[in-house]
This record gives sequence, C-alpha cells and structure tokens, in this order.
Amino acid sequence: MIIWPIQLLVLRIEQRSLSWPVFWNKHRLYVRSTAQMIRYQTLNVSLNQTARSPTPYMIVITAAVTSVMTVGACPWFIAVNLTTASDLTAIYNCSAFFAYAFSILLLREKMDLLKNSSVILAIGGIFIVAYGDKLLSSEMKEDSQAHKRALGNIVAGVGSILTGLHEVVYKKIASPPFGTSNSRMLIFSNTFASMIGLFTFLVLWIPLPVLHYTGLEPFEIPSVKVACLLFVSGLCAAGMTMLCFPYL
Repeated sequence: MIIWPIQLLVLRIEQRSLSWPVFWNKHRLYVRSTAQMIRYQTLNVSLNQTARSPTPYMIVITAAVTSVMTVGACPWFIAVNLTTASDLTAIYNCSAFFAYAFSILLLREKMDLLKNSSVILAIGGIFIVAYGDKLLSSEMKEDSQAHKRALGNIVAGVGSILTGLHEVVYKKIASPPFGTSNSRMLIFSNTFASMIGLFTFLVLWIPLPVLHYTGLEPFEIPSVKVACLLFVSGLCAAGMTMLCFPYL
C-alpha cells in the first residue's frame, strides 16, 4: 500500500518544475488512460471509451485479483504445519508451470511441445520430491506423520495451482495490452499493487473476528520480534520495487 506514495514522490521530484495541480492532473490522467487501455485491451482508446470512467472496472478487478491471490496463499499457511519445508518449496515453485497451463485455457496461448513437457515434468517432480524418499526407504510402514505429510503436500499442490491461476487472471484482466511502454506498465503495476493493499486493509480483515470467535483460527497480536521481522520483510519488498523507479 505504501508503494504508490513512494512512486508519486519519485515522480514529483523528477517533475518538480511543474506546479502541483498540473503534475497531479497529469498523473491522474496517465493512470486513468492506462486503466481504460486495460479495460478495452487496446492501445488506441476511442473517444466514447475515454468518456467512460474506469473506476468501477478497477474496483471489480482489484477485488477479483486480491481474492484469487488470497485464496491461493491460504493453502501455503495451512500446509506449512503439515509438510516439510523442502516439499512445500518444491511444490509451490511449480506454480509457474500451472500458470502456463491456465494461460492456454484463459489467454488462448498456443501449445508448445517443450512447455507441455515442462508441465508434465513439473508434476512428476512434485511426486518425486514428496514421495521419493519413501519409495527408496527400506521401511514402508505407514504412520500418522506420513499421512500428515501427504495431506500437506496435497494442500500445497492446490495452493500451487491457485497461485498459477492468480498470475493468469492478473495477466488477463489487470495488465496493459501488448505494446504498452515500460514506464506506463511500471507506474500502473505499482498503483495497482497499492490498490490491492488498500482492498486488503479495508475488506480482508472482516473474516478475522469471525475466525477468532469461532475458534477456527485464533488471532494473536504478534510479538515485537515478529512485528520487526514483518516490517523488515515489507521494507525489503518496497525496496525491490524502488529499484525499478529509475526506469520511470
């Protein structure tokens, strides 16, 4: 959510010769025109299309992308207590291959033999990572820990699929059309990331009291140490984004 204010500050410094009203109006129209390009998937927006506000569309796609992203992330937090870190990492790293599979279905991309083979190998790799050590072991006894790990791997697999779906949904409904300039894409992607953060802050806290009082997922205020780690994590993420600002 803090990315957009930082980006706006950088742009303001670069265009400090402009008065604030002129700068703000220019930036607002720039983001608005990009949103209209996304809505109609064209670089040449017509006058009739320009007259229509993109705000309702942006609200809807922000809710859609954030919801898909959140649902895709939940299995990771469930699986982390069920399976091993190596299994979880390997399975979630396969989300790119599932994204390719969804891009064929949703984006109508052409199938490629090499990419198809990669998807098959990725799925095969999941089973090898998850059960390879068990197959090579001389002891084949089933225990509760093995069942727990298997369940965690299944949950992680579902999360990996949903993560791949999120990437394709983002590409389909929230990305500028092909041919858009890099600076325009960067400015809008940072703005949209802040919109996702704002939607999360305003809406996605609502289930927390329900989960807490029903006992499904008790809410606990993080300790000072955990809060510091979360802050550093967010700061690093913002720092990675700021590395792109020289290209604005």
